[in-house]
Order: sequence, then structure tokens, then C-alpha cells
Amino acid sequence: MIRLFIRGDLRLAFAGGLLLAWAPARAQNPTPLVPVSRRVATAPDRVLAAPEAAVERLAARLGLTDAQKIQLKPILAERQDQMRVIQGDASLRPHHKLRKAKAVHEEYDRKILAILNDEQKRQYEALEAQAKEALKRRRQARKEPSAPGYPAD
Repeated sequence: MIRLFIRGDLRLAFAGGLLLAWAPARAQNPTPLVPVSRRVATAPDRVLAAPEAAVERLAARLGLTDAQKIQLKPILAERQDQMRVIQGDASLRPHHKLRKAKAVHEEYDRKILAILNDEQKRQYEALEAQAKEALKRRRQARKEPSAPGYPAD
């Protein structure tokens, strides 16, 4: 009887130890326990670059003037604010979030293009096309089976 009780305590202690070992690791990495391939692109844990960093990245790629940088910063900050609102709206379904995010990007792309000269517009549109192609490749990679024996859809 005592041996059975001790074994039960050991099992409980072992399970508790696993839980306690898991909790600090979970606190350091609070992302949900959902496979990366199943996460929605507009998940609230997604990190957006600071507007300053986005402006500098565009400046390096497009050769922006200081005046253009000053004009772009509030536009990018406003776009990010709107994207955060969309991402944080728990009442929206994922496909509605994607539609709203696309509309926001289209609206702000028009504002950004209004600031750029003709050559910069061509470069910006090329960057956008590259980004869309990269997104398409990532989505395709998620659809492909990653391990042998993976059930086909």
C-alpha cells in the first residue's frame, strides 16, 4: 500500500516537474502552440517594423530625399496603427482581416506613390511585386507536404 502511494506521488511529481519545466520556457516564448504553417498572417503576435526603420529601408532601396523621408514617416506610422487595429480585432474572421489589411495597403500605397518620382515609383512597384511573389512562395511552401507519409489534401 505504501509502495503504491509512493509510486503515485512520484508520477505526480514527475508530471508536475515537466509542467514546471515547461512553464518558464513558455514564458520566454509566449507564441501560441499552433504550428507555424497554421498561423494566420494577421496574428496579433506579429511584429511590425518601426516607421523609422521602414523609412530607412525604403530610403536605401529607392534613394529617397530627406523631404520624402519626412513625408513618408507619418504615412507609414498611420498605416501601422491601422494594421495593429485590424490585427487586434478579435471580432473579425481571418479572411476579413486579410481583406481589410489589403485595403489598407492599397490606400497607403497610393499615398506613398504620390510622394515618389517616376523612377522611384517603378522601383517601389518592383519591390511590391517581389514581396507579393515571396508571399506566394511562402504560402505554396506551407501547402506542400513536409514529411514522408504526410496525408495529401
